[in-house]
Amino acid sequence: GGGADWAAAGGQPPPPAGRRPRIPEDPGHVDTLAVVGAAEAGFDEAALEGFFCGLQGFVAFKANLRMGGGFAKFESPALAVAALGAAREAGVPAEMARSSMGAPPGAPPAGAGLLTPAPYGAHQPPPPPGAPPSGGLKRPRIPEDPENIDTVASVGANEAGFDLVSLEAFFSQLPGFVVFKANSRMGGGFAKFESPALATAAVAAAWDAGVPADMARSSMGA
Repeated sequence: GGGADWAAAGGQPPPPAGRRPRIPEDPGHVDTLAVVGAAEAGFDEAALEGFFCGLQGFVAFKANLRMGGGFAKFESPALAVAALGAAREAGVPAEMARSSMGAPPGAPPAGAGLLTPAPYGAHQPPPPPGAPPSGGLKRPRIPEDPENIDTVASVGANEAGFDLVSLEAFFSQLPGFVVFKANSRMGGGFAKFESPALATAAVAAAWDAGVPADMARSSMGA
């Protein structure tokens, strides 16, 4: 009988098939948010991914229908914590995940070939043209160099007391304003400026006025 094989070999009985206790990851090292019940809160998968895409340091979003939301991975734990604050302001039901989500296929492992961490804003070269898309998943978006972005994202402005009309009025009186695009799901919208420097100045002016604003992840089309 198969049950006696280990005894004949002089070994120990196999361990019981109980669950191996999982070693929880240090919460300070988790770079991923878990979103549960977003569907009930009125955010579908596309809206969730669109919301997290606009936040600083966004890496990937993985939908999970069973939990009515999914997981959003960021470049660092600090950026994930900042994203959590933005999500709560916008009414997105988010929490820190219990562990970090793996990087999307094709992404280099953290620190691969790097002796020192690259400074924030270091230009990441795009992948070679013709690289095959990763296993049927959506091709990961190549983040734009932050120094070239001319668009401001305002998330949770409604909760801060600014409706879409007053938000557009605020940005339109700033130097270099081009266009404002409202996004009611994120409780605010995007404001495009004539140059990255003017967009950076607009973020500072927004903060001074109590308007929640940050640099967008990419420039809005003209």
